[in-house]
Amino acid sequence: MNRKMVLWLVLVLGAVFMACSHNDFGIKPLGKGKAQIVAYSGTKKTVRIPSKINGMSIIGIEINVFNNRFYEKQLTSVTIPNSVTFIGDSSFYGNQLTSVTIPNSVTFIGEKAFANNQLNSVTIPNSVTFIDRFAFFDNQLTNVIIPNSVTSIGRGAFANNQITKIIIGSNVYLGNKLEILYFYFSEQFEYLDNKEVFENGFDEFYEANGKKAGTYVFDNVYGKWSEVKEKNI
Repeated sequence: MNRKMVLWLVLVLGAVFMACSHNDFGIKPLGKGKAQIVAYSGTKKTVRIPSKINGMSIIGIEINVFNNRFYEKQLTSVTIPNSVTFIGDSSFYGNQLTSVTIPNSVTFIGEKAFANNQLNSVTIPNSVTFIDRFAFFDNQLTNVIIPNSVTSIGRGAFANNQITKIIIGSNVYLGNKLEILYFYFSEQFEYLDNKEVFENGFDEFYEANGKKAGTYVFDNVYGKWSEVKEKNI
């Protein structure tokens, strides 16, 4: 078999593979050449979401698309393309993700979007403006950087982690403790009442500190937060 034939086979097989992987995704056209992912029928635990399907740019991930509670996908890795601007509620809930990089096109992260995974790191870009409640609830995060673009974070968004270091911008709105009881679908919890955004009293400390941008660390021995002098984000 000559080199041209080998190259042709590689290209053909690659095209077939890409077509099959695209067929794993159900989409909803949104007009003007844009669409959102609304279903995933694949069986792979490592998922790369395409930036385009059928010539349409993928700008969003609908609610519950990869929710392991409903579809038992047990994803271990996901790549989100730079075309995506919003990540819907519970879209990656209950999988086995250990890290996630959110592209700098995303502005909105939905309720419970990455809750109940095994995340030990997350990269939130300087394009995100809103992180909804319980978005990263019940993971294994120890530190988090909230970029200057974020203006509001819903309650419980980073609760049930082991966070001891937070880098955050100024005047970020942290949750609403007066909200009505929220029903949380989980095997571990039924109701979450008055849940802090970060726990261990950070919300109150940040408020008392004038909502200043900076780096904050938690002392496990003394059980309190303090601001440390580091370069601003």
